[in-house]
Formats: sequence, C-alpha cells, structure tokens
Amino acid sequence: MVGINKETFFRSINKEIELSKDFYMKIYGYSYYDKEFEVTVISLLEGLQLKKAITGYYDWKQEYEAKQLAEDKKVAKWYAERVTKEYDERQRKATRPRREQQHLFRGFS
Repeated sequence: MVGINKETFFRSINKEIELSKDFYMKIYGYSYYDKEFEVTVISLLEGLQLKKAITGYYDWKQEYEAKQLAEDKKVAKWYAERVTKEYDERQRKATRPRREQQHLFRGFS
C-alpha cells in the first residue's frame, strides 16, 4: 500500500475536498517540518474560495494546540514533583549517614 505524501496531498485539494479532522491533521503534520506548507495550503484554499476550510483548520489547530499545551503542563508538573521528590530523598540520605556517624563516634581512646 502506497502512502500519501505532501505533494500528492497538496495536488488532491479541490473544491470538493472533505473538510475533516484528517484533512486538518495532514495540513498540520506536513507543516510541522515545512512551515511554508501551511501558508501555501491556505493560499490555495483562498484561491478556491474555501473560507470554511480555512476557518475550520484554524479552529482545529487552536483546539489541538490548547490540548497539547494542557498535556505538556501536566507532564511538566509531574516531572517537577518527581525531581523535587528525588532531590529531597537524596538530601535526606546524604545527611542521615553523618548523623549516624556522629552517634557512633566515641572519641579517641
């Protein structure tokens, strides 16, 4: 099975294109590494007078990026808590042996 590539996808855009999540994801995905691709597709959609497609894409993109940001914040919070916990544990372990050694030391005899 041959997959679709960016050029094939771009050439397939016409007035009858199905405006779906899949369509918007392809624009976003191909634009991830080629920032000009989004501009090129939007220009094509404007030329085809598909304002609904442009609006739909930007709405989908805004919602997708908001979800990604929320997920990133959860991961960052989890990671910060983990690092803090590990740091505190290392600090606790690093100070414990010194206290035990102080109690075991009986002086020079």
